[in-house]
Amino acid sequence: MKIGPQEKSFIVLGVILIALILFFFFGFLPRNKELNGLRKDLESVQTKLEKARKEVTTLPVIHKKIEEAKSSFSSLNKKLPDTVNVPEIVDQLSRELNKLDVKLISLTPNIKEKTEEEEIGRMDIEIVACFTYLALANYLESVSKLPLLFKVQDLKIEKDEKIAPYLMVRLIMSSYFLSTNESGK
Repeated sequence: MKIGPQEKSFIVLGVILIALILFFFFGFLPRNKELNGLRKDLESVQTKLEKARKEVTTLPVIHKKIEEAKSSFSSLNKKLPDTVNVPEIVDQLSRELNKLDVKLISLTPNIKEKTEEEEIGRMDIEIVACFTYLALANYLESVSKLPLLFKVQDLKIEKDEKIAPYLMVRLIMSSYFLSTNESGK
């Protein structure tokens, strides 16, 4: 059986077509899938890079805020003693009371023991005294200028005709410290 030129052309064309189909399924599609995976990886890396670039631009702002926090903490730390010295604190508060027109009834310190998780301890000081309005304002102002950190926890003012022009004042302030000094108790 002799194959004519037209049939030879169909056979060559069929072989070429089969070769193209095989190339498409075994060469092109796997490479295309691999390229799509690489594109997704590239997009992921570009997204991470853009995020990192944004974080790097905010880094100087973060450093500035850290420095501001350190400076404010250092100014607070100057008013925060390493140990609590109860007699010294009571003497300072008593001296401030003596400078004013105040009738002191009691001045009672109470150290709140700090737990292991707490870094800062606290000592509450209860002052019961007879103040005038002006003396109370002056006392609170003078306490704020002391070299220790005090916070007013509670302030109760009662007007009593028996002690006029004075007011019965119960003031609870807290002083903070880093550790307890047993000899100061």
